[in-house]
Amino acid sequence: MKDDPVKLLQKIISDIHRDYEDEVATAIDNREAKLRELREIFEGEQKSPPISDPSIPRKSGGRRAPVIPKPGYAQIVRNIIAETDRKFDKNYIERQMKKKHPDMVAKLRPVAVPNILRRLAKAGMISTVEHGTGRKPSTYRKTVHQQTGFPKNFGEKGE
Repeated sequence: MKDDPVKLLQKIISDIHRDYEDEVATAIDNREAKLRELREIFEGEQKSPPISDPSIPRKSGGRRAPVIPKPGYAQIVRNIIAETDRKFDKNYIERQMKKKHPDMVAKLRPVAVPNILRRLAKAGMISTVEHGTGRKPSTYRKTVHQQTGFPKNFGEKGE
């Protein structure tokens, strides 16, 4: 006995519709699972320290990213420069730091002061009197505004 073609067609359509609904339900479940995973990742990133935190060693292009001196060092160097009326070099700054902040100098990296002085010179806050050669460090002086006679930018905090 042959099935009625209309009933056969209705059964095929019903099966296709059921399969379609199953696939849609599976796709919705997969999408919701992926959204949950993304939320967990996002919430985990919110709890982790920021990428710009200098205490986190990062790799860039296979090389270790440079360790940035703590912001306090730059401000201490600025304060020492603001108090001096003579030419100075890294050795003078380090001696003054040892006098005023002996606890911080123990943690100071050897290249920190020259790097800070180089950045201050690049920013125009100090000027280079004589470039260092070999063992002799560069010599600097405060940059002074022509109109006011005051040191440039030394009243500002931070870098």
